[in-house]
Amino acid sequence: MRIAADFLREHGDAAASILETVTLDHIRGVVRPSFADADLDAARASGALLAQGVGASPGHVSGVLALDPDRAEALAREGHPVVLAREVTSPTDLHGMIAAVGVVTVTGGATSHAAVVARALGTTCVVGCAELAVTGEVLHAGGRELREGDWVSVDGDAGAVYAGRIDVVDALTGNTDLDEVIAACRRIAGVDLLARAATAEEIARARHLGASGVVVAAADALATSPELPEILAEIAASGSGGGYERLSGAITAAFAPLFEAAGDLEFGVRAIDFLADETSELLRSSVLADQRPELALPVGAPELVTAQLRGLAAACGAAGPRVHLSVRNVSDPGEAAAIARLAAPFAADVSAGAYIASPRGALLAGQIAAHLEPIWVELRLIQAAMFGLPPRTLLTTQPLERYVGGGMLAVNPRHEIDPSVEPLLRAVADAAEEHPGIGWRVSGPVSETLLSRLRQRGLRRLAVDVDEAGPALLALAKAAVADRRAGGDIER
Repeated sequence: MRIAADFLREHGDAAASILETVTLDHIRGVVRPSFADADLDAARASGALLAQGVGASPGHVSGVLALDPDRAEALAREGHPVVLAREVTSPTDLHGMIAAVGVVTVTGGATSHAAVVARALGTTCVVGCAELAVTGEVLHAGGRELREGDWVSVDGDAGAVYAGRIDVVDALTGNTDLDEVIAACRRIAGVDLLARAATAEEIARARHLGASGVVVAAADALATSPELPEILAEIAASGSGGGYERLSGAITAAFAPLFEAAGDLEFGVRAIDFLADETSELLRSSVLADQRPELALPVGAPELVTAQLRGLAAACGAAGPRVHLSVRNVSDPGEAAAIARLAAPFAADVSAGAYIASPRGALLAGQIAAHLEPIWVELRLIQAAMFGLPPRTLLTTQPLERYVGGGMLAVNPRHEIDPSVEPLLRAVADAAEEHPGIGWRVSGPVSETLLSRLRQRGLRRLAVDVDEAGPALLALAKAAVADRRAGGDIER
């Protein structure tokens, strides 16, 4: 990174080929505070590992242990970083989760309440730690016992929990070498990049990592609202024509500070989606589906879309950012036209867009874009649909890597675009020629192979997770350098 930055400072973009010596993991290694390597190695060697679970929200943190949300809040008020450990979390634990720097649960998976809320808070979280047990004021781990006030460390990337304190190093702050590399990548890539964020801190990191905009899911913003149970009750009780005043007010309260943090960045909001795996437990989707099955359709409850538009318009104020609300799972121009009509009264503050998550929607992207813009085509959801897999399967390394390694799939959809998706790439690329607001949303870790293929198909706009913004810009810049070399524009 230092060598690349020095070359770029001295020679500018004429030295762009130096970026080929930098890897995506080099960028990932410095975009988030992480455990000092020597301290982590020492912890592993000393047997400090307490449990291995599922990394549900990334990050490396150390804090004093709390086994009760009230105690977590009290310890945080005293100035302590806190790790909240629970058998399982529920909405009644929210105040403790907000106070904590890390959350650990004994049960639950990547779409559990703890996982969803922790991601919305930007809080490190590990779930499904079956080796742990919480009994009263004691955390049991094998033959060891930890009590409140003991130090623990949590690795939300690897899903590991350690006894003791491991020092955390923030390599992003003040890293001028990284800044130089990111700035060069942004110029060379020539792509409009948005980053998915959930908090004001993540919005600031997105800007630092070269993003020109952010995307925030409405469900993530509402996850920390104390009114969420009442909001869900309002949705369940409202029939056609319901006003959703409580929902609109909560949207305004949640997004006003985020708009302020975004400043002049483009700001996308993903509308509430009751089909999404990542929010199914938070939004009580299965219960609501029984009570109001129309909520599964993009415009099955038009008043729900209107309530979100109304709340966002109120949050914008006099000098708000450029905001668009995108409805997920749109697959037909008729749905797009209906959404456009709902958004028309709010056009001065909020525009309407769509997320396409199906092969049919991708094929009709141009017709959908005739009514709505921007359009985000969700690549991993489409790949999952082609393989007949749950989308969450493509977001974790295992078991898919073992499955592919065993020769049972010719393509790893986590890293490559399957040939069956090629006709959809062509359809989206053709539509983007006429509608430049069409972009691709890639969730989870990005790969050079995948992004290079999208770039070959005319990629102009891309949305990724916030910590993948830097790696994505590097991958696209490296692809641009390779193209320029092939054309004879630059030499190695």
